[in-house]
Amino acid sequence: MKFLFFASIFWLFWIQINGAVFDPYSRRYNIHSSTFETLFPTTAKTAIQNLINAAPTIDNVRCKSAYQFATTSTLNQFINFQYELVELCPKVYDSIRYLNITTWGPVEEFIQIWSMKYVDSMWKKIQTKNSATCRCVLYEDFIKAAQTSSDTTLLQYLQNNYDSSLCAINTETMYKWHLFLQRPQIKNRITKFLIVGDFSIQLVQHLVKAYLSEARYNSYFEAPTPTSEYPLLIYFDAILAFTNYSLTL
Repeated sequence: MKFLFFASIFWLFWIQINGAVFDPYSRRYNIHSSTFETLFPTTAKTAIQNLINAAPTIDNVRCKSAYQFATTSTLNQFINFQYELVELCPKVYDSIRYLNITTWGPVEEFIQIWSMKYVDSMWKKIQTKNSATCRCVLYEDFIKAAQTSSDTTLLQYLQNNYDSSLCAINTETMYKWHLFLQRPQIKNRITKFLIVGDFSIQLVQHLVKAYLSEARYNSYFEAPTPTSEYPLLIYFDAILAFTNYSLTL
């Protein structure tokens, strides 16, 4: 009887996990995505302004005006909003990112859905090749950004270290770009050029980081080991190993 009771409890727990976390999240995301535009021009702006004003710590005076870039869902507005709030005001951002914009949803999801509007444009920049150099438009945009900022060191590095795999379309492409942006020659000089074509460097980073390599994706579903990198099963491991249950009322 105890086994049957415990099995029933575990089954209800498992259903709750699958029903309350995995399935509803996709539905909630779709609902948020379909209603995203209704947050402009005033709902998001007003809510974010109130959240910023109530933040326990304000990084600098510019933080108080970051909300003004949440009035229209254009690319330029997103670039400015992301830079002003996420980059210049990390303390404010960390304190409000999981707080709700009215009843619609959290600030973090607002940023995620807004950024996802530009995924197709990102792929097009990688797919389209420059006829003169045979490099993809996105890589050429990095070179132009280095030229515009007069960063000759970075310009020379980009011209001499082109990797054709960055412009190949496959499941590893975005992860290749993520690794590219982690190179010291790029990462240490990012503040010297904030605009890459019509994107910002922060938007490029944000989009490529959203993609996982196939190997890393699969690792999330492996059984936990001492060297595991946050596999999904590790979160259930402690629960499954927990034996201190009481069946007495």
